Amino acid sequence: MKWSFYALFLIIYTNNTFADWVGNSIRFGSPIVQSHFISKEREIIFEPNPLSEITLSFIGPSYAFGLQFAGENEDDGDLFDSGYSDFLISYYSKSYIIDLFYRSFEDFYVQDDRDEMIASGLADTIKGGLFGLQAVYYPEGDIFKIHGENVLDPQTGFAYFYKFRLQHQNIEGSDKLIPTKYQSDFLKIKDVKGFSADSIDTMIGMSGLYASESFYINSFLMLGPSYESYLIEQVSRDNISLISPVAEAFMGVAYYQKNFQLGYRVLLREKFSQINGVEFRDVMGTRYFYILMIF
Repeated sequence: MKWSFYALFLIIYTNNTFADWVGNSIRFGSPIVQSHFISKEREIIFEPNPLSEITLSFIGPSYAFGLQFAGENEDDGDLFDSGYSDFLISYYSKSYIIDLFYRSFEDFYVQDDRDEMIASGLADTIKGGLFGLQAVYYPEGDIFKIHGENVLDPQTGFAYFYKFRLQHQNIEGSDKLIPTKYQSDFLKIKDVKGFSADSIDTMIGMSGLYASESFYINSFLMLGPSYESYLIEQVSRDNISLISPVAEAFMGVAYYQKNFQLGYRVLLREKFSQINGVEFRDVMGTRYFYILMIF
C-alpha cells in the first residue's frame, strides 16, 4: 500500500458546547468518488483505484484538529496513480454547522478499460476539484445529540434541518472528457474538453437517532434543488443554466459508553445534472470505522 499525506482539517467547537471535553478519535475507511456520464446508448463511470484513508484527530476544550492520510491500496505504477485530497475547516454550535471545504482529484479512469490501457500504455483520465461553503441549521434540537458525524452525547430523537451550499467545481479530461472509444455513444459532448460549474444548493432534511444503553443508530436524509451555471469548454465556450436535484444520505451505528464510541458510518451525496443533453451524476461520500475517546 502506498500512503501519502493529503489533508489537514480543523474543527472548532464553541466554548459553551462541551467546554470540559478533551479526547482523540481515529477512523479508517475509503472515499466514494465517481463521475457518471449517461446517454441513451451507454453509461461510463470515472473513478479512482481503490483508496484508503486514516484520520487522526484531537478534541480540545474549544477546538479539534486532525491529520488525514490517504493512498492507493496497491502501488501499480504511474499509469494508474489515482489521487484524492480533502481539506475542511468547520465552525460548530448546538444549532448550526458551517464548513469551508476543498477537494481535488486526478487520474480517475473507466475501470472497465484497465486491461486495454495497460496493454497500450496510454490512459484516458479526468482530473478536477471543487471548493465552497456550506451551512447546516437546526431550528430546534441539539446537533451534538442527534446529527450525523457530530454525535458526542447520543439521545433518541428526531429533528428537521436546512442545508445551504455554495460550490465551484471543475473537471477536465487528459485529452477530451469522453475517451475516444466511447465518443460515438456520446456525440453531444464528444468535443467537450472539460467544464466548470457554479451552484447553489438549498435542501431540507430529517435527522434521527435511536439510543439504547450501549448502542445507537442514527441517520439523515436531505433533498432539494441545485441552481447551476455551467461553462463548457469545447470548440467554443458555452454557458448553460439549469436546476438539478441533489440528495444526501447518512447512516451510522455505534457502541458507546460515557466517554467512548466504536462504530461504522456511511455518507453519500449525489447530484443529477445534464451537459448538452447528456446526464452527469456527481457522486461523493465516505465509509469508515471509527473510535472516539473522551477524557
